[in-house]
Amino acid sequence: MILDTRFIPRLFPWDDYEPLQETFASTRTTDDFARSYLSLCAAKLVLNSTWDGAAEALATDQAKAKGNWNAVSTRLSRAGHIDAVHQHVADWVREQAARAPESHIDYRELRQHHAQHLTVPRAEAKRILAGTGLHVTANRRRCLAIRRWHEEAMEPLREWPGWARCSNPESAKETYRNFVKTVVPSLVSVGGLSEAR
Repeated sequence: MILDTRFIPRLFPWDDYEPLQETFASTRTTDDFARSYLSLCAAKLVLNSTWDGAAEALATDQAKAKGNWNAVSTRLSRAGHIDAVHQHVADWVREQAARAPESHIDYRELRQHHAQHLTVPRAEAKRILAGTGLHVTANRRRCLAIRRWHEEAMEPLREWPGWARCSNPESAKETYRNFVKTVVPSLVSVGGLSEAR
């Protein structure tokens, strides 16, 4: 199938994953783990390759990819869902391959861009936060950048490159989790951000 793997995000697009969310939840597979599995399936199908080849194409650690594939495939097989899930991925790949090239998103390019921008400029953060009554802070600017990494570039949250630069990464992660729970709903309601996934 003709579809460049640069157009496959490392986390399967939310809207295309959502029909399968309950299926994966029934196997106790988290959303990010499931979405990573689906993207690996798509890359493997496109390349007619191995899981290692799919992982390499998506710049995913091969050992982690193999662990993901083994765990999720086993759960889906035991629950009798694996064929339906793989068919869903095949249908998605066909739909993507049929789209006009200019309508595709280059996720490699997005990943590189967001990896270099670990905070959002103050003026932009002020615009996004307008209407919420919230002030622009360094933490909120960083959280907006993390959200773009996870929601726009569709990259695994745990692999955001800025964690290593935080003086206390665990505290920074907790700050982000609180931001998603308390601030993002306000931003969505005033149109500052699209709905969180």
